[in-house]
Amino acid sequence: MSVNSEGVTERIVPDDGRKESRWVFLTVLLILIAGGAGIFVNRSEPARLPDYLQLSVNDKAVLTALRNAGDEILFLAEVNDALPDIASLEQAGVPPFAAMPGQQSRYHWQHLSAGCYLGTPKAGSRIEFLLVLEKQVTVFWRPSSGSESHHYSNSGPVGCQPDQHWQEFSNA
Repeated sequence: MSVNSEGVTERIVPDDGRKESRWVFLTVLLILIAGGAGIFVNRSEPARLPDYLQLSVNDKAVLTALRNAGDEILFLAEVNDALPDIASLEQAGVPPFAAMPGQQSRYHWQHLSAGCYLGTPKAGSRIEFLLVLEKQVTVFWRPSSGSESHHYSNSGPVGCQPDQHWQEFSNA
């Protein structure tokens, strides 16, 4: 009890912390609900792995070698003023056009038009490769259909434009 200067007595209730505990509990509950709602709303689709990672080790090696061969072919074209044919690439030992010593090539390579090389599997693989040399080196691949239709057109600046069945190797 407290007595003031006028002689009035007031009763002061001790603070036991019940009201403060309720407010703290409600605040924590509100923060947890808001955080849970934020996590639920901001969920995104998991990242999709590139399709070329599903290729076999040998097909990945051909894909990488073909990407590197594109730069070598452009260099040879600067020296000779023309893109080399398949026989020149084999003679120069440019992989994947030239087989490794003691091995036979697993692909039949064709120089389709200016700036376009197509590799179709002979045996052991079901993947076709298409190297397009424009202003830059672009490598495409797709599962082999087994037919003679290679799904490219002879229109465009290079004369070889892949259709929607081809997938671009965009790791270069």
